[in-house]
Amino acid sequence: MAHTVFTKYAAALMDLKVAMAIKDRNQLRQALGVVQNYELETPMVEEAMKTLKEIDVMMKAQQNMAAEAAATVAGFDAEESTRKARQEIAREARFDLKNFEFLRLPEDYAKGMFNNKVKVCIY
Repeated sequence: MAHTVFTKYAAALMDLKVAMAIKDRNQLRQALGVVQNYELETPMVEEAMKTLKEIDVMMKAQQNMAAEAAATVAGFDAEESTRKARQEIAREARFDLKNFEFLRLPEDYAKGMFNNKVKVCIY
């Protein structure tokens, strides 16, 4: 009976060593779970836990960078689509000024210092 328990311990530690060499997150997490179920506390287990934390931090950083890039692109696309939708609405016939086409000419505007054509001339 004791022999089978020790062989399970040894197999769990070997799986942990292989997972640490590969540095595969899922395999390392699974091997750590098995080792922690046996309540083995060795320096290799502590090192594996540190390695797993480092891998998790790196993955979160990569996911955050990807999410920021996607959000930037998605935000730009959303703004662009809303701008185009507003332009299409403004092109509708009801917004055409048919009766007041030449209400003000470009000469009616005064040149401003900061913004061109700010005020209407009174002459």
